[in-house]
Amino acid sequence: REDDRLYLPYLLAAETFVADAVRLWKTASTVIPISDAIISAAINESEKSLNVTLSPEQQKAVKEAALSELFLLTGGPGCGKTTTIQA
Repeated sequence: REDDRLYLPYLLAAETFVADAVRLWKTASTVIPISDAIISAAINESEKSLNVTLSPEQQKAVKEAALSELFLLTGGPGCGKTTTIQA
């Protein structure tokens, strides 16, 4: 129990670990600017090497991930998360 919330102990431990890790990472991270042209070229090369064509949404996710300090990619089964991560 934390405040007025009830947690299963292992879920509280996992959530606390992730929150602490993100906090620690955030204090030490630095974003290096990457041009859109470089990101687009990397996406094109990834598509060729993986033999896939990323959807516009997947391309947007890759670009946002490349420009973000922290990026969470979520979605249901079969929506292309693994392909997006590989790119």
